[in-house]
Amino acid sequence: MSDQSKPQSDSCGIKALLDERKHLEDLLQQRFNFFLVTFGFAITAGVEIDSDEKRGVFILGLIFVLLFVWMPLVRVGILHRTAMSMIYDTGCEIVNIRKESGIDHSGVPSATPVMVYWVPLLCGIFLFVWGIVSLGCPCLK
Repeated sequence: MSDQSKPQSDSCGIKALLDERKHLEDLLQQRFNFFLVTFGFAITAGVEIDSDEKRGVFILGLIFVLLFVWMPLVRVGILHRTAMSMIYDTGCEIVNIRKESGIDHSGVPSATPVMVYWVPLLCGIFLFVWGIVSLGCPCLK
């Protein structure tokens, strides 16, 4: 079968964008899972430390480790948001058909900000408060 007789399913170049979106979603999921596993290990290790002062210093130090695990997650989140906006801005027939048939997901809140910003922020706040309480901060007495 020659290339000319094959049907053109990629009339406006959106197939590459959709493939990139799928790749970025997989990458986002992997990095988010890695963040959660790292946070779980931090909690487990923090619970096992006997001394409150050592636990406080350890937990506060882990905030910096989680910060470096979080930065690639933010980068992929930004790339994913850019890819999604490019897909919806193409004006391609496939996207327009989905919008007209009620399958438009552009008005649905995305889970990406929750995965990229809110969950890591709450994890960091939890570790910070736990570290301060473990150190016996005089402001808490």
